[in-house]
Amino acid sequence: MLQFLHAGITAACRQVIAVLFFALFLLAIAPIAEGFWLVAGPPITWGHLLVAGGLALTAGKSIDQTADRIRRVSSLMLKASRNAVAMALVSQFGLAAILLAVLALRTPPHAMIVTAEYLGYDSAASIMWAAVLSIGVACLGATAHAAVKAIEI
Repeated sequence: MLQFLHAGITAACRQVIAVLFFALFLLAIAPIAEGFWLVAGPPITWGHLLVAGGLALTAGKSIDQTADRIRRVSSLMLKASRNAVAMALVSQFGLAAILLAVLALRTPPHAMIVTAEYLGYDSAASIMWAAVLSIGVACLGATAHAAVKAIEI
């Protein structure tokens, strides 16, 4: 099963690096005041999601390898049509990526808000929530992209 997630895991690792770099950059230049995090929250959330979408839609070696594996498994299925496995993966991973993106735009769960308050960054909870979910968006979106590529070839 992990062979179908190779592209997703690669995109998720790249998103983790992007999120950590951006967080360190913000902590280095931004004031720790509550007002900044409240004003900067929505643009930062959209930035995380745009970077995740870009990583999911970027073609590369991992996308090609995952597409080849999906195509190989699809050809082994005797009772289903040739693209049935790939179409199922596109619908499942694509829908999950869209749902995670929608959840990233909503308010974080209460447990994350309490944790952020404990750490002293209560107004940054929505940014942390979006950062975590953007990693999932990158992973699931890249896997859906590989499945779409497997259908096209």
